[in-house]
Amino acid sequence: MKFKAKFDWWIQLIFLGFVAANIWGIAAAFTGNLGGIILAVTIQGDSMHISAMYGTRVELTNIADIALLDLSMREIGVGRRTNGYNGGAWRGNFTAGLLFVRPDSSPTIRIDRHRGSAIFISFRDTERTELLYIELSSLGIGNP
Repeated sequence: MKFKAKFDWWIQLIFLGFVAANIWGIAAAFTGNLGGIILAVTIQGDSMHISAMYGTRVELTNIADIALLDLSMREIGVGRRTNGYNGGAWRGNFTAGLLFVRPDSSPTIRIDRHRGSAIFISFRDTERTELLYIELSSLGIGNP
């Protein structure tokens, strides 16, 4: 009888885990946060903060050049993933640089740094990518 009680408890635990995983999956699909897809880029003081999976902080004085490329990252080419995530969004270190992109979204912002690899940013929404480029260009950093 004791064995049956333990067995029933495990079945209930597995069932609850299955339900919780499905709820998380549905919520992630509706919020767009499956695999750290949420991306926020903010300028705070003398640095740019990229908040996402593999996020980073870049000193504005370290930015050498900013360019708005009328291509998706898939068209540009990423090379090999060295330490990153390449699900619905590509995040992290690839041979092309540090990526925070939607692979099929264009345009793409390329930020070349004096120290460190290039950073690529694109949002699902074209207008949001263009607005970030305008904001970065208006700061007079790099050679926009």
